[in-house]
Amino acid sequence: MHPANALLAAALAIPAIAYAAGAVEKKRDEAGRVFVRGPSVTPGGALVEWLEREAGERLVRLPLVLKKGVAGYSLRDVRIGTAADTVEVDVSDSALGIGLADRAAAHCKDRPGCAFWVEARWRGRQESRFRIDVMRVSAPIEPAALSAPLHAEVEDRIVSDQGFPVPASARKNSALGGATSVAPGKNYTLTVYDIDAGIETLTAFYESHLRGAKRVSESQEVRFTTQGGTVRLARLDKGTRITLVVGPR
Repeated sequence: MHPANALLAAALAIPAIAYAAGAVEKKRDEAGRVFVRGPSVTPGGALVEWLEREAGERLVRLPLVLKKGVAGYSLRDVRIGTAADTVEVDVSDSALGIGLADRAAAHCKDRPGCAFWVEARWRGRQESRFRIDVMRVSAPIEPAALSAPLHAEVEDRIVSDQGFPVPASARKNSALGGATSVAPGKNYTLTVYDIDAGIETLTAFYESHLRGAKRVSESQEVRFTTQGGTVRLARLDKGTRITLVVGPR
């Protein structure tokens, strides 16, 4: 079977038993953002230049290290990473239900520093100090992990293909796409992309951007079906394959 036909058959194979068993899953209220790797957090000057150029209103993911003082963990002079030439920022955490300092006190207890991966908006220099607004805490960073190289990440831009949203960092796999058919008069168009992000991240992405779609999950793939076609996500050894199926025409 031609590779495109095999992809098409897999993308359209939605067993009726899956619906009967309730495999069409309820959608989650997650943002569904995809982040792409940016520069090292050091040297700090280069990081600031990148943030000023690339962040805008897009979210950035950064490793923040809060210092503990007499009154507890502080949101002033928070370090991005631990190197000597890192950037220090003042943090607003008003968007969080539980403040960042409270999270640090609960997680790190009496450590002199407490680190988290956060998703934030870069606000640049205000009154001679760099500022960020933390929108979400992704995960704590244990002390041993801080010694490894740390990189900033930025929310990916979105492009449109065949009427479907696609993360801009996805790479088109022309060898697997094109026009194909499974029966006379039923012509489909396949467009295939590969991306380094995991299938869980891509699932949340399409849940957010295709809110009216029917979702079916199987062991190694997830499908979203709309009136305009189907998006199929397949797990790769490293990353995810996105197949857009439009038709029949």
